[in-house]
Amino acid sequence: MKPLDFEVKRHYSLTISAVDSRGLASSATVVVTVSVIDVNDNSPTFLPSPKVIRFLGPLDEGKLIFKVIAMDADSGENGDMTYSIIQNTQDGNFTIDPHSGEIVTNLTIPVGRYDVSVMASDHGSPGLSARQQLMVYVLDNRAAALYPMFQQAWYRVDVNESVTTPHGLEDVNAVVGYKGNDKDVYYMLDAREHDGLFEVDTQTGVVSITRALDRETVSVYTVTVTAYNTLEPSYSSDTLVIVNVTDTNDEVPAFLFTQYDVSLVENAPVNTTVATLQAFDRDLNAKLVYHILLDEPEGLFRVTSEDNSAIVLLKGAIDCDAMDPDLDWAYSVWVSVSDGPHTGMPVHLRVHVEDLNDNWPQFEHSVYNVTVTEGLKACHEVLTVTAVDVDITDVNQLRYTIVEGDEDGLFEVADKTGILSLSCHSQEGLDRENKDGYLLKVTVTDMAGHEDTTSVNITVLDENDNPPVFLGSPFRAYTLEGAQSLRLSVSILASDADSGENADIVYSLRDHHEQFLVTTDTHHSPARGTLHVRQSLDREKASVYLENGTAVFSVTIIATDRGIRPLTASTVVEQQVGETPRLCCKSNRCLSSDGCFLANTTLGSSDVTVYVDDINDNEPSFDQDSYEVSLSENSLPGTSVLTVTGHDMDLPHNTHLTYNMQGQDVFVIDRDSGVVRVTGAVSVERQAHYTLSLVLTDGVYNSTAELMVNLLDVNDHHPVFDKPLYHFTVPENDLPGTVVQFVGRVSALDKDQGVNGAVSYNITSGNSQHLFLIAEPTEGSISVAGRLDRETRPHHTLIVTATDHGSPPRMISCVIEIEVLDANDNTPVFTSATYRGTVYEHAEHGTTVSMMPLVQATDQDIGLNAAVIYQLSGSGSRLFHMDLTSGVVTVSETGGRGLDRERKHLYVLEVGDTKGSTCMCWR
Repeated sequence: MKPLDFEVKRHYSLTISAVDSRGLASSATVVVTVSVIDVNDNSPTFLPSPKVIRFLGPLDEGKLIFKVIAMDADSGENGDMTYSIIQNTQDGNFTIDPHSGEIVTNLTIPVGRYDVSVMASDHGSPGLSARQQLMVYVLDNRAAALYPMFQQAWYRVDVNESVTTPHGLEDVNAVVGYKGNDKDVYYMLDAREHDGLFEVDTQTGVVSITRALDRETVSVYTVTVTAYNTLEPSYSSDTLVIVNVTDTNDEVPAFLFTQYDVSLVENAPVNTTVATLQAFDRDLNAKLVYHILLDEPEGLFRVTSEDNSAIVLLKGAIDCDAMDPDLDWAYSVWVSVSDGPHTGMPVHLRVHVEDLNDNWPQFEHSVYNVTVTEGLKACHEVLTVTAVDVDITDVNQLRYTIVEGDEDGLFEVADKTGILSLSCHSQEGLDRENKDGYLLKVTVTDMAGHEDTTSVNITVLDENDNPPVFLGSPFRAYTLEGAQSLRLSVSILASDADSGENADIVYSLRDHHEQFLVTTDTHHSPARGTLHVRQSLDREKASVYLENGTAVFSVTIIATDRGIRPLTASTVVEQQVGETPRLCCKSNRCLSSDGCFLANTTLGSSDVTVYVDDINDNEPSFDQDSYEVSLSENSLPGTSVLTVTGHDMDLPHNTHLTYNMQGQDVFVIDRDSGVVRVTGAVSVERQAHYTLSLVLTDGVYNSTAELMVNLLDVNDHHPVFDKPLYHFTVPENDLPGTVVQFVGRVSALDKDQGVNGAVSYNITSGNSQHLFLIAEPTEGSISVAGRLDRETRPHHTLIVTATDHGSPPRMISCVIEIEVLDANDNTPVFTSATYRGTVYEHAEHGTTVSMMPLVQATDQDIGLNAAVIYQLSGSGSRLFHMDLTSGVVTVSETGGRGLDRERKHLYVLEVGDTKGSTCMCWR
């Protein structure tokens, strides 16, 4: 809820209704006008002042300096203010009128600056205040020659809100210099101030309004006018124009609301105040007059004006009973308001007439008769009792109550509507079998406590709400399986608490049965049913058995009455076949008269148990037609392979099962337990699968089954190489990896099967330089992985290991001898880079040249790859001959004729071999 604010809204009109708790008059309504009383919650606010007030000095005593104006939104003393000066540049220079706010000099004021601080204090409690700071300059002639100075520091002008625009308000003339030159002055306004409502003539300083004023919107404006001189530099001064907007009666009075609702009791006296209405006019000092424009239907009201309020009075007697109900027992009064020139919109005053409760309610009937059917659900409506009361205040206000005849709380009546129904809180409901009628007393009470009473006679009709109930439950019977069971019959009896056709019973089976049927005997009351066996019973074909093997046959019998909506009850007849229990009957026909039926009566299932002795009429059988099992090949004699199980549908005293095995000496079966065991050695390598024939007998009948035993291999063999030592040859190679060189393949065999017989190969020794590899571990092929150099290592010895894939794995190793064959990959090397030889001139053909040292070259290869062939070349080589194999140099046939030391004493020859090696020889 928002707090009240005097400054926002000063009056409220409330419509208040009062209700009589005794009900003599339902309500009365009055309009209350609430006037909000002001509290001092607003501080005074000063109107703006010029930033600087300038005068030509000195100032004489009593000179009016400025008039401060402060506003306070509060009213009365809270809005009354007193002004005071709280600070002077020099104390005592200025004084202020505490009521008008006019500031005057208190003595002669010399040239200088003066700061004046003014405070406005309201008269509220506690008081609030505000401050305004003034800056006053008293100028000498020299300074006055620079600033435009207004004749007054502020101007006040009154203007009526009805004036037409444009309209001049005030001439704020300013002069420059002590001689009073007003030619060099122009005037300006801040265009943003008051949204352009005011303007000033720049040459004359006349302030005008530009559009219409509205006092009710803003009553006081402060306009700042600035005067500038035209000199260089330019100086300016400010003055204030206080525009006070005076009132014109231009507002139309209006009511706060368009309609008021009030109430009067029908016996109200003449001149009773019906309502006080308040209209408002925003004009100052408006005088409001009220009139009744329309008073219908009978002109029973008048109005007086008092303190600008309308007091509506009753001027005649009113009678609620004589009023037209279509008008909702109310009068309509239209009241208008006027301030003289203007008449406001009328207000609608509705006067509701309250009736006095002076009549008794009365039921339409003194006795109500009604019939209902039993079995109705809670909250079901039975009938409506209705009473009438001519009092208006009792319309829809009558209250109904059951005061007698409902001791069990089966009924309830809606207190406002008179609807009588079955109680929504009762769990029992109506039951004709318990009570077939009720007589209720119901009262009606009006708002004043007046009562009337009526009787309600309720007759309960029968409803087929009781299903048949089986008597003598549970039902049990005994018989033997086979032909004797056909002589069995079981008597079934049910009753129904309803009457007539609702109690007539017919028996049937819920489901179709090939072995049973039921008949109904209607000559008895209640009718009897008989269950017959129409096909012999077989104990072994039952679906339910007791712990001792007794078979149980269950038959559901339905007892249905002949009502319009028939109800049924079911019972389960269980026939048990097995060992003989304590008999519930003395003969094959079990009747209730022979003492077999218990005295209690229940609704639901009942058992008839038939016991049948067993005979050996079923063949035994294995739990499976065939078996398959896996067995490890190293299983020792006595190891259990599996246990087979047989069964016989006959009871244990008619069967003794034994197990046998035909045509087998490796396995044996225990005749009593059915455990199959190993009796001899088993090996996958010898035989991997066995098919055994099993025989089951109960002494009369036999059955067979097949057992497949699959032996699982065990890793019990090592791999074996086809030879313990392998010899391979491979040529040495210069560029390893360019061509994969196959060395040889090793092979090992493992007698195991599957993964146990799978073999992988790897080099485990002799391959530290990784010159060989087995690329595919399962193939055993060895190839060259690095460069082989016969001259560095002519032989390699490897250890290759073969490992099977069993768990744990088995392994074996073999030796690989690899001989590296020579390749002509080495160049002959001379024993010296130069050789020196001598021979006499004119030496004969074939003369050996003496060489130091002897010309000789060697080759690291072997065999033909190491053979060296010598030859000479160079200038003069035709004069000599070199032996191809020994390298001996002799004089050629040509040289024998041409060696002449005086002509040439030195020959430089080049000796080479067929592989390209060379050396220098000097001759």
